[in-house]
Formats: sequence, C-alpha cells, structure tokens
Amino acid sequence: MARSPRSGSGHRCLAMGLASLGEPIESVATALAGAAPHYPQRRRTGATLEDELRLKLLAGAFDEAEQAAKALAAHHSENAKTQWLVARQLVAIHYETSRPGKAAQIAQQFFESQNLWGTPPSGHALWDSTPQMLRTLLAAGDIDAKQLDERRGEWIARWGRRGTAHQGEIWLGAYGVPARTAAEAKQAIELRPPDFEPIQLFRIGNVATHFGQLYFLAGDLDQAHKYLLDGTSQCRLLYDPIPHLQAYELLGRVYEARKETEQACRSYATVLGRWGQATPRSVTATRARKRFQALHCPPL
Repeated sequence: MARSPRSGSGHRCLAMGLASLGEPIESVATALAGAAPHYPQRRRTGATLEDELRLKLLAGAFDEAEQAAKALAAHHSENAKTQWLVARQLVAIHYETSRPGKAAQIAQQFFESQNLWGTPPSGHALWDSTPQMLRTLLAAGDIDAKQLDERRGEWIARWGRRGTAHQGEIWLGAYGVPARTAAEAKQAIELRPPDFEPIQLFRIGNVATHFGQLYFLAGDLDQAHKYLLDGTSQCRLLYDPIPHLQAYELLGRVYEARKETEQACRSYATVLGRWGQATPRSVTATRARKRFQALHCPPL
C-alpha cells in the first residue's frame, strides 16, 4: 500500500490482511471499496463482483453471497474459469447452510453446462471442480460409487495427458478435496504421492487447509493439527472464507482433543466472530457455538 497507494491489488491485500487479523467486517469493506476505483477499467466490474462475493462470504451473508456469485457468473458468462469457480462456491454455500438438495442441483447444472463453457480451466487441476461435483452427486444418490470411480479415473487421465499439473495437485483434486468420510480420507492418504507437501502448491491457494481436513477425517489429529495450524496462519481468510473458517472449527476440535482449552476457545471464537450471526445459519458456526459453550469459553 505504501509503495503503491493507487493500486487496486494493494487495497485488496490490505483487506486480506485486515480480515486475517480479525478486524471488523466494516474495516475490510472499506479497504475493498478503496480498491475498486484503481482496478483497470476493462476488469473493474468483474473484480468488484469478486470482492463483493468474498466479503459476503466472510460476513456470513450467504444469501447475498449467492446472489453475488450469480452476478459474477453472468458478467463472465463466456469465461470457463469463472463459471467453474462460481459453481464450486455455490455448492460450498449450500452445504454450509445445510441445503444439500440445492448443492446437488448446482452440480447437475455444472455438468449440463460444460459444453457451453468449453474445456476445463487450463494450468491447475485444483481449479477444475469436477471431482467435487461428482462427490456431490454421489451424496445426492444421483450416481453410485462405481460411476464416481470411473468418471474420476477419466478426470485423472485427462489431467495427466495435459502435463500442466503437478501429480500431487491431481491427487489432491481427485481424492483429497472431495473426501467427506473417514474411509475416503484414509483412501486418499494411502494414494498421496511421496514427499508431496502443500508448500509445493502455495501459489494456487491455501492447500494446507485441505490437508488438515483430510487428516482430521482420517483421525490423525497430530497431522491435522500441523496442517490446520499452517492453513489458518496464512493471510488468506478473505481469499476463500468458507474452507478457511471451516478449518478454524476443525482446529478447535483438535485442540479440545489435546486438552488445550484456551486455544480451542480461540479457534471457535474466530468462527463465531465471523459467522455467529450468519444468514442462513452456518452449520460450522452452530458446531463451534455448541463446543464454545460446553467449554465455558470467555464471552466474545
């Protein structure tokens, strides 16, 4: 900011820092508002819509976030990367607000629209939401486990042929991120490429939170603690609020298991500070509040 006060990216970085430090949503919003006039004219509307989506997700205004996501998709109607990003965010919103039926609808629309959007985003397999959408259809009963395995195998082969993605990234996208049960998490860990660590994908996003969730599901709390602490320590809360705040709630449960009550309370308080008054209600915040009260944590 000091070196580039007229840079939109500088204001956005300030907003990300404020969000990660736990500053009020109003302060984060002010920083983002300062960014808008400095975005290049040709991408100003889209960048502002991205900021609005992230801000609404951070604030737990999930219905408004859904509308912002749809507005972003409409603005970039021919941009495949944006369409895939929005579909993933909408599924995450619906799961976080306990609406799995709507998540399944988005997944169905995702596959129905692929021919209109063109090929999946190039470069990074983690930007391709196909395995997550397949897992959503499995949860809804729209496909069975055999179909999931077959279509996931096709996805892995397709990305392998491209040669643009790290093998660890393909593994994480195919098995790690979509895992929702202990059995799926353990299978994913068994298939993890040797010596593959989140730092190798640092430029793509907060990969450590995905690792943390995976090991938490598998019951390996020491590894979960390592990766969740890494993920929540990164200055990326505003970049992708849903998995980041979910990671804080999981970290609280890990601290509880380790009998580290003060740290558990702090983790749960982070979730409640952002999503305690979410609309619709956040399932993550509901769990965090229950544990926060059971531990007799200090008032927020």
